[in-house]
Amino acid sequence: DANLQSWQMEIPIRYQQDIMPLHLHIEKRLLQDQESNDKKDRQKIKQWRVMLNFDLPIVGQFYAQLILLEQQLSATLWAEKMETLQTAKEKMENLRTKLQQEGIIVTQLECLPGSPNKPQNQVNYSLIDITT
Repeated sequence: DANLQSWQMEIPIRYQQDIMPLHLHIEKRLLQDQESNDKKDRQKIKQWRVMLNFDLPIVGQFYAQLILLEQQLSATLWAEKMETLQTAKEKMENLRTKLQQEGIIVTQLECLPGSPNKPQNQVNYSLIDITT
């Protein structure tokens, strides 16, 4: 798809004495502006989609998906541990308030148990094997 650019990276983060990976996937997609009445004059607008996940011993497996379309943000968080899910839910209104103070229109903000559906094109290997 010529309207899609995608980047994936694994960022090492220190957790106590261990190094844990933070997986980050960023997509930029060009979409047709549906608000314009004249099809010839429709501009392309950028939609950013960011997906991150990590697995820390205290937090457990945690995922976040952010979709930004102009000034509108949709965010979905998933947590496999119920304690983490409850903590995230308690922080949601504070997050909404902070985002709105920055001029971002929050269209969706939710926390769900478990994990998101895995994309079909997910890469499940590392470029560097650190176990050898």
